Amino acid sequence: KSLSPESKPLFVQKLKSLIQPKLKNFLNESHGNHIIQKFAEEIPEENEFLISFCQDNFVQFLNHRFGCCTFQKIYINSSQEQKKKFVSLIESNFTKLIYGEYGNFAFQFLLTNEDKQTNLEVLRCLLPQLEKICLQKYSCNVIEKLFESDFPEAHKIVIMEITKREEFILNLAESR
Repeated sequence: KSLSPESKPLFVQKLKSLIQPKLKNFLNESHGNHIIQKFAEEIPEENEFLISFCQDNFVQFLNHRFGCCTFQKIYINSSQEQKKKFVSLIESNFTKLIYGEYGNFAFQFLLTNEDKQTNLEVLRCLLPQLEKICLQKYSCNVIEKLFESDFPEAHKIVIMEITKREEFILNLAESR
C-alpha cells in the first residue's frame, strides 16, 4: 500500500529510528542487508546515516560479503560529492581492499560503472602494484573486469605497463 505524501516523512523517521541503532546487525545478516539496500534505493534523500556508517567502517564494511553488495546500492544512490569521498576512501585503503575476497569488488564495481575520470583514478592506484595484483587470487579479478569494461584507454595503459617489463611477463607465465 502506498503512503500518503503527508504520512511519508513520519514513516521514514520511524523507520530510520528502528534501523539506526541496529544498523551493523542489519548489514551482517543475509536478509537484513536487503532492507538497507532497499532503503538506499527508495529513500536516497535520507541516506546520510547509511553513508556516515559506511565511511566510518569503510574497510570492514567493504570486506564483508554483504557489505560489498550494500555499498554498491548506497554508492549508486549517493550524490556526486559523496561518490568522490567514497572513491577517495577506496584509493586510500587500496591494499586493505584490493587483495580481499570481497574488497576487490569495490574496484570491479567502479571500473565497470563509473565515468572515465574515476576509472583513471582507480587505474593509477593499480599500476604500481600491477604485477602483484595480476598474480593474487582475488585481485586478479579486478584486472579481468578492467579488460571486460568499455574503456580501451585503460586496456592500452595496462598492456603497455605489462609489456615494458620482461620479468613481469615471465612471472605471469610461470604463475599459471
